[in-house]
Amino acid sequence: MEDRALVAIGSGLKHLQFISLSNCFDISDIGVGALLPSCKHLQVLNLFGCSKLTNKSAVVIATNCPSIVSLNLGRCKKISNKGIIRIATQCRQLQALNVAGLLKLTEEALCCLGENCLGLLLLNLTGCEGISVTGLKVFISHNKYVEAAKTYFGFQPVDEHVNKKLSDQIIFQQESELQAAEQKVREEKQRSRQERLRREALENGAASCIQAYMMRYKARMHFYHIWMRKKYIHR
Repeated sequence: MEDRALVAIGSGLKHLQFISLSNCFDISDIGVGALLPSCKHLQVLNLFGCSKLTNKSAVVIATNCPSIVSLNLGRCKKISNKGIIRIATQCRQLQALNVAGLLKLTEEALCCLGENCLGLLLLNLTGCEGISVTGLKVFISHNKYVEAAKTYFGFQPVDEHVNKKLSDQIIFQQESELQAAEQKVREEKQRSRQERLRREALENGAASCIQAYMMRYKARMHFYHIWMRKKYIHR
């Protein structure tokens, strides 16, 4: 398969969710750039062994496939940290990634995957000489849903990870509901306090107004009595 085939696929199939181009050696960045802009719903992409692809293709994937969950870039040796970091920051729903044989990768890319792709359950790093066993162990230690793979350098999902995730989600939901209830109680107390302060302010204002009125009344009556006494003496 050549680039012109991808141009035809991209122009005719707008709702692709899965495509495998494994070992299509003649495909280049031009073909990928023509295919993916029209494949906004792509979930699975296999580009294993497409050795002509560079970071330009990785950028195209990151830009046009934000919902992708499985990506195979094994033996795409021209892709480096730059491309993988771009994918990690924009394809945050990624769950499976194969970058075996990408000699230019370092632990910077691994850290970026850990920070952004929180749902990543499978990662094949076989042949990535810039990534150490220690770095991989640190990554695994921060994700309780994965464990070191036994048949390749990387990690895989732990047994019954779906049940564990579901259990954690239920606990999280319960905690969220509890926090929401507590927040509602705090807001209700705050509203009650504000209402009480408002009533007190109105009552204090009314009392001040009545007090001022009575003081003016007493002053007027005082001067009225003085005037009456003077008038009586004058007579």
